[in-house]
Amino acid sequence: NSDAFDAFSRSFSLVTSRLWSTLGLVLLTGASAVVLTLAFRLLLDAGAAAAVWAAAWTTTEATTASLAGVLGWWRDVVQRGLCGSLFWTHATIVYLFIREQVDAVPVFHLSGYTDDHRPHELYPVVGMPAMKPAPDAAPPLKVADNGIVPEIGGEG
Repeated sequence: NSDAFDAFSRSFSLVTSRLWSTLGLVLLTGASAVVLTLAFRLLLDAGAAAAVWAAAWTTTEATTASLAGVLGWWRDVVQRGLCGSLFWTHATIVYLFIREQVDAVPVFHLSGYTDDHRPHELYPVVGMPAMKPAPDAAPPLKVADNGIVPEIGGEG
């Protein structure tokens, strides 16, 4: 039950109060990030090489070179996306470990973990059927036989 400023200020406080623990966690996550980044790159390189190898059987050298360039660009984009998500994942893990160490709050006791997870309807009601009149809504106006709507609050 906090906002972003509370998270940043708490993170700064945790880092300054537990400097060695923070440095240890950062080094562990840094080593993990290096290993995972190299593994991502190896997997992406293998996939691109396999695609170029398979295309070389049926296309010309110019087309294969063009495909290799396009796949190289996509390989770099995917790797940068994976590394960005890995950074935020590691930052969250470090924050949760430090929070548990300082506040003695287990991860499963943090806000949102024990929220009521009610089952959702298989097919939610949408559109006009979902519209319900407000409970204090005024009754619909009655139109006279001559087509004139009487004034609200007026006589007659």
